[in-house]
Amino acid sequence: MRRHPVLLLRPVLLLRPVLLLFFLFAVMHLVLLPQWTFSGDSYRYAVAALRFTGASEGAAHAEALRAYCSAQDAGSYAGCLADVPAGLRSYGQRYESVFAARPGYPLLVAPLVVLCGVLPGMWLAGLALSGVSVWLLGLLLREAGYGARAVLGGQALLLFGPLGYWAMRPLTEGAVLACVLACTLGAYRVVAERPSGAWGPLGAGFGVLAEVKYSSALMVGVVLVGAGLCLVRPRLVRPRLVRTSGQRPALLLAAAGASGAAGLAGLSWLLGLPGPAVAAQDLLTHHFTRPDVADPGMRIVVLAVRYWAEWARDETAFVVLLGLAGWLLWRRGDARLAVTVAAAGAVGFLTASGLPGAAEQDRLWVLMWVPVVVGLPGLGGLVGPRVMRKGPEWSPPLRPLPGTRTASVSDLAEGQPS
Repeated sequence: MRRHPVLLLRPVLLLRPVLLLFFLFAVMHLVLLPQWTFSGDSYRYAVAALRFTGASEGAAHAEALRAYCSAQDAGSYAGCLADVPAGLRSYGQRYESVFAARPGYPLLVAPLVVLCGVLPGMWLAGLALSGVSVWLLGLLLREAGYGARAVLGGQALLLFGPLGYWAMRPLTEGAVLACVLACTLGAYRVVAERPSGAWGPLGAGFGVLAEVKYSSALMVGVVLVGAGLCLVRPRLVRPRLVRTSGQRPALLLAAAGASGAAGLAGLSWLLGLPGPAVAAQDLLTHHFTRPDVADPGMRIVVLAVRYWAEWARDETAFVVLLGLAGWLLWRRGDARLAVTVAAAGAVGFLTASGLPGAAEQDRLWVLMWVPVVVGLPGLGGLVGPRVMRKGPEWSPPLRPLPGTRTASVSDLAEGQPS
């Protein structure tokens, strides 16, 4: 039987609003292109991307330096090239090893760098990664039962909020966001007992994230263990959040997270990749320009406590948004969604806690916006009716049909039918 042409076009028509949204996002960032920042870290990723395309080390540094200088303030291009003719300053082998352990992002942007050049290629890569993130968020929201308007609202929050801003920067944040959302989607499908489409995004997201930024992949493994254990013990998230997973899928999620984290930790040890101690010394010695400090772990803990106390005072608006999003997720009554989304946000919290006081700190905790873009679409009844029960065996009382009467106490005592 032939289908009506309108039915054949239905998927395209459903995509039209989000495509319009994405088009506006791209236009906005074209207008804001003069404010697009190409930092020293971007320079190092550009060098790595050019090296992957077959360029020599000297040619890669020269091309990346031209891109870096052209992205600086107007009129300073020649002066920038004259100031650093050999490329940006290297802070030593330990500092460069941090970037060498992150080949994923340069590999992702390398084809576009070859086709379009360094600056246009990395800008287009950010746009593509933002599009992937929007698509994954839409899948997650639809899986959780959100309506079309709520899905579009969540996607708009992602694009035009801090997540979209940092995803467009020529840094790893866009790739990290896409990978974390893929892991979140896969984790939700696991605990929602939809395994057929769960392990693909979870495994692919974790694997790509390990290449992009393996420290973030380790954190994802850890938070997935925590999410699974929370759902194994449903009393931790009940009685309000009543749609919980069974113990088996929750244990599967915890086991997958533990296996991924343990395997990645072992692999990084075998390969000699820089660990948390190197990152701590990098922060405390200002990129190894000062002598190493004793007991860096304790100093990081002290700095993190101070940082989050100041953060709570400075980011009052975000704290309110996060609390509102959490309440809306709680009101929705789906423990599986609330816990997996909270795990994604916890990756941002752990990242910022490991580098308190670093530059662009809001970039480090930007993943804490994931619960916000998932929870806030519940405002105004866009999500739809919530599911509320008092327990697994509770059901609403049945009303008698018209024309019938309920049995009285005397009827029951005498054995008379109602």
